[in-house]
Amino acid sequence: MTATLQDPVASVEASVPAYGSHQRNQTADALRALAALWVCLYHFTGGVGIGAFGYLGVTIFFVISGFIVPYSMMRGRYVIASWPRFMLRRLIRLEPPYLVSVALLLTLGVIDMLAGTAPAWTAAQIVGHLGYVNAFLGLPWLNSVYWSLAVEFQFYVLIGLALPLLLAGTSATRIAALALVACLPLLLPTRSNATIFPFLSVFAMGILTFLRSSDMIGRASTGLCWQHLRELSSRSTTQVLLWRPREAQLCSRPSASHGSS
Repeated sequence: MTATLQDPVASVEASVPAYGSHQRNQTADALRALAALWVCLYHFTGGVGIGAFGYLGVTIFFVISGFIVPYSMMRGRYVIASWPRFMLRRLIRLEPPYLVSVALLLTLGVIDMLAGTAPAWTAAQIVGHLGYVNAFLGLPWLNSVYWSLAVEFQFYVLIGLALPLLLAGTSATRIAALALVACLPLLLPTRSNATIFPFLSVFAMGILTFLRSSDMIGRASTGLCWQHLRELSSRSTTQVLLWRPREAQLCSRPSASHGSS
């Protein structure tokens, strides 16, 4: 099974612009920087004026992940047996700044407790952060912006399982798979950002770019798919990104804190 899944990777590897193991994709890095600044502007301005559309920076992050993660996986000759190692590497990149942030928030909470303020969190709430499951458990995040990291983590899980099948298919089956994935938000509508479902079409735009850059789908198909994915993403994500529940911050507005690579 492993050998079979490696063949499609080897057949397209030469078509992808090569870069050294320690090099970074400068275009993706530049887009990340712009997206981060845009999201910061959104928060600094309170989402009004010139920062009104800064929340879209999170969408840019997700599109970049949809492209760069499978790109890196293919360059590394990823197979399904590599899934545990892949997830470990993703967590090593994602977890350190996230855990430092959580520790800082807990430290500030302890300082408040010493000053006589009751803690604003519970043990279950803290433990939920270790698996990015607070929103599933109905528990507030210590910092509401962590929701985007939870969505990113779900993408890692899914792409690690799905990419070998995507590479092993034909151009037609790849397009059909992306279309099916992109339409799921319409079949399972939600205003919650607890799951990846409202953002599947956004990640699919990045995956589509990856497939085109690897010559695994044609130019005409890419243009048509991109147009439809753009329409689907505008329907499924905008309300979710702008929605803020009345309850404590189970799901919240976007943040520049992001672990994509």
